[in-house]
Amino acid sequence: MSAKTPQKKPETAAASAANAYVVIGQVGRPHGLAGAFFVSGRDGTIDPQYGELRIGPTLAKAQSARIESSATQAGRPLLKCSLASDRTAASLLTGCLIFAEKRKIEARSGSEMLWSDIEGAEVVDCDGEVIGRVHHVYNAGSSDIAEVSANNRSVDIPLIADYLAADKPLVKSEQGRHRLRLRVPASVFLDVWNDQTANRDKADVSDA
Repeated sequence: MSAKTPQKKPETAAASAANAYVVIGQVGRPHGLAGAFFVSGRDGTIDPQYGELRIGPTLAKAQSARIESSATQAGRPLLKCSLASDRTAASLLTGCLIFAEKRKIEARSGSEMLWSDIEGAEVVDCDGEVIGRVHHVYNAGSSDIAEVSANNRSVDIPLIADYLAADKPLVKSEQGRHRLRLRVPASVFLDVWNDQTANRDKADVSDA
């Protein structure tokens, strides 16, 4: 008598939605009076062909948003959506995450770098030397920053053209892992690494 193959548990609606959407940016400060706002966490405009977006503090609490216009201002992506008709409404969205359907991102974006892809990526310099792994990505106003960690040390690397490889700075291996490629040697960052152990020791002393 052969054993029955256990049935795979059906995916919950919440899990299915989480797998179907990906973060493509974060609502930044308002621009103008008509409800437009800057978008942090990406290096290009949001393609109107992504269709309906979802915007909120989490995917579960996000609201549907129709793209009304997408442009750049001073080199930064700018978005106007149906959730904000004026500057006050745009201000209320500041800090919220912007989600798009993953299948539409993959279908239309060949070179776009998403925070969700960069975080966890291995970082290599222009000579192919591994210098660490991206622990966290954040926006510092003028540019996005990758916090790279290695051997209890960390360094902040601006995600700008001066540091990123000109051709495909973010690549994906056959195993599905991302690698962030730099155009500069590891020696550029020798003097700016932070000792994470020292920071933890200071915190321990202050808590004592």
